[in-house]
Amino acid sequence: MRKTLPRVISKTTPLSSLAGPGILAWPATAIRPRTSFDVKAGARWLVDTLLSRFNTAQTQLVTQTADLPLGTLADMVEAQAIDLGPSFQRRERWTTEKQINLIESFLLNVPVPPIYLSEEESGTYTAIDGKQRLLAITEFMHDRLKLKGLERFPEADGFTFLSMPIPIKNSLKLRPSMRVITLLRQTHLDLKYEVFLRLNRGGETLNDQEIRNVAFRGKFNDKIYDLAGKEFLRKQLKIENKDSASFRNMEDAEYVLRFMTLLNNLDGFSGRLAKAMDEFMKSHSRADKDVIDVYSLRVCPGSFCGLAELTDHEADGGPVEEGQGLSAVAFPILGEAAAAVQPSEGSLDDPAFG
Repeated sequence: MRKTLPRVISKTTPLSSLAGPGILAWPATAIRPRTSFDVKAGARWLVDTLLSRFNTAQTQLVTQTADLPLGTLADMVEAQAIDLGPSFQRRERWTTEKQINLIESFLLNVPVPPIYLSEEESGTYTAIDGKQRLLAITEFMHDRLKLKGLERFPEADGFTFLSMPIPIKNSLKLRPSMRVITLLRQTHLDLKYEVFLRLNRGGETLNDQEIRNVAFRGKFNDKIYDLAGKEFLRKQLKIENKDSASFRNMEDAEYVLRFMTLLNNLDGFSGRLAKAMDEFMKSHSRADKDVIDVYSLRVCPGSFCGLAELTDHEADGGPVEEGQGLSAVAFPILGEAAAAVQPSEGSLDDPAFG
């Protein structure tokens, strides 16, 4: 008579394999059903988690509110105590007409939305929301904006700040008429960006590239804007100055990002360019200097930007040397065939660059 050897059962043994000849199946009652006690304990855990998260959120964002005179704000901007150009801010957009409309609101004593500032470690401030209002106030208070075309206050047509009657000048300069909410330095940096995004969703809609500029901030993002400022691309996009529509809408930066995205994974491109650019920025926002340099040289070869070109070792992190060739057409994003891009040995979708 053959003996049946006992089976070795471990924690990883499937339950289904235990029900066989000579092995008793586990009764259904072995798995304890959920009781009312379990449900109540789970509900208490959810409530405790919610309260903990809420209490933490109340202490992470530390603010201070004050009403400041227009003269004080203008002087702070002029002295660069308020930074109007942080990397996550959108570019200048307001026309002279919009600036004049804001000044007319102050003359009419119409409430204006508050300005949001961020206190920095250096003791200066960064404009999180209200950059255009601060620019308009500074231009007018420093006599660089002449009023014209006012609809509700035509009596002020043709006036500058210094030509205004003294009572009006004193009122505009000294009366605390602008609400300013300051995020103090104790506030976490990521929350400041979150405030910027949420505030701007309620005003003039951010375009996709403006949102990326905030959401994927960092050295890689900074390099994209640096490359976008090269003279070659500016000429192709007919960007003459900061008033050009392509500059204000960050189209120059989006062209550079488009090229990088397709170069990284053209074969896997789904056809949804906006989504592909978002995913590319998400995966490269914390890229190191070597990866940033590789993409920089692919986008802008030395013949256009005065940069050293790539060696044959770029895909595996080899050093970049002067005078090495690069088999890519500069800026195919400007309308030339995407097939003209022929990366040298190694692909930028190599895991080393993710």
